[in-house]
Amino acid sequence: MKKNKGNILVIIVISALVLYLVLKDNFTEKIKYLFSINPIFLIIALIFIIIYWILKGLALHTCINEFDKDYTKKKSIRLMITTQLFHGITPFATGGQPWQIYKLKKHGISLSKGTNIVIEDFIGYQAALIIFGFLAVMSNHIFHVIPSDDKLGYLVTFGFVINSMVIFALFFLSFGKKTSKKILNSIIDFLGKIKILKKTDEKKQKVSNFLKDFHESAEILLKKKEILYKIVILNFFALTFQYATPFIILLGLKLYVNPFYVIVTSAYVMLIDSIIPTPGSTGGLEYGFMSFFKNFITGPKLSITMILWRFVTYYFGIIVGLFFLKEDSK
Repeated sequence: MKKNKGNILVIIVISALVLYLVLKDNFTEKIKYLFSINPIFLIIALIFIIIYWILKGLALHTCINEFDKDYTKKKSIRLMITTQLFHGITPFATGGQPWQIYKLKKHGISLSKGTNIVIEDFIGYQAALIIFGFLAVMSNHIFHVIPSDDKLGYLVTFGFVINSMVIFALFFLSFGKKTSKKILNSIIDFLGKIKILKKTDEKKQKVSNFLKDFHESAEILLKKKEILYKIVILNFFALTFQYATPFIILLGLKLYVNPFYVIVTSAYVMLIDSIIPTPGSTGGLEYGFMSFFKNFITGPKLSITMILWRFVTYYFGIIVGLFFLKEDSK
């Protein structure tokens, strides 16, 4: 947490700027509309996100269970909840996996096994994300849910390509171990020659260890395909609950938008998540949400829906994750 003070400051500054920009016009009307939401529907939206955490926790538990039968589902879900905090306060959500490895190590699971667990879980999540993104893009192509927009279209396409490249890279690293090692070692040598990297031999050893863990994870998933299927399915349903939260929020604000349209649009919003460099994609996702959902909602209603959606899907996770982190440290 101390190392992430700068990231937390960035989140606060950008969030404050976003709030100012979306609330500065018709402020009184928007605040009045904000407090008009039916609290029952807000609670249901929060429950949807909790279910999202639980399903992701169960996917993580499936991976952990291969290495440690004593690690309970409750612990896996708690770990996933605190992971939301570290995902949320680091650029590109890079803080979550190291946190998971650290906590697994404290439980007694070795670093190599912990790395294998995290890699398996990441492969399953990334596969589910790409499948969902592909279905959303195809659905929009067929049903024309979202009107074409060149700028946003480029962002979504870029996001989809980046996520697809990540999956390709994962499989390449998994099954092309020797080739991957040669390529990465060549890059390290090059960076060493131009004085960007120091201690290149040490870096090569780390790469070798990383590829070994990656290869072992892939072999487990290849030999036990039911594990891969299970974690992909659990992550797919987790994403469904996450993408459906705007629909519940809209109902709470006495607005109805076809739930299929909402889920497809939410998937489009989250496709650009991977290309926004700020912690928690702060600023970029708010822009994406308002740009895509303006096809169904306008005026103050759009601003308030976005604020509530962002609280439920992002800030709520940071708050609950921080609470569990403090509980774990006692």
